[in-house]
Amino acid sequence: MDQNPIAAKITNSWEVLAGYALIFIEDICPCKPDLLALHFMVPINIVDETREATTVLEISETHAKYLTSSMFAISENDVKNDDVIDACGELCNVFSANVRSAIISTSNIDLGVPKNLKPAEFQSIIDASHLDLCFKGQTNEGSVIVYLFNAYRNK
Repeated sequence: MDQNPIAAKITNSWEVLAGYALIFIEDICPCKPDLLALHFMVPINIVDETREATTVLEISETHAKYLTSSMFAISENDVKNDDVIDACGELCNVFSANVRSAIISTSNIDLGVPKNLKPAEFQSIIDASHLDLCFKGQTNEGSVIVYLFNAYRNK
């Protein structure tokens, strides 16, 4: 079975940044924040349309630490919280670029600045938006989930 093209982009980006394979599949993901995971978002402004999108990354602390260690070439024991926030914010930004083809076929979008979310902030996105796509990578150490939400705005 062929992998979804967006899932394939996400899988490749993960491997390049994290340094190990994690296969992402399109999934029906629960829209309930995992309180033990870390959450990051990137707003996506779709220029000249009445909708906007948001990419949300939900990542287990274990995967976040592995990612940070690989991205910054430091020992897992030397990983600090600020390093994790920087690495996961960058990963969310890369994943936002990966899913852009699902949002709009033109290049007329603006990616916002990555933000570390509290579970309540993630819940607010869930409540105000429509979940369009979800991609999940899972291991025994936890999961990495990429959500794509669309919302409509008044012009």
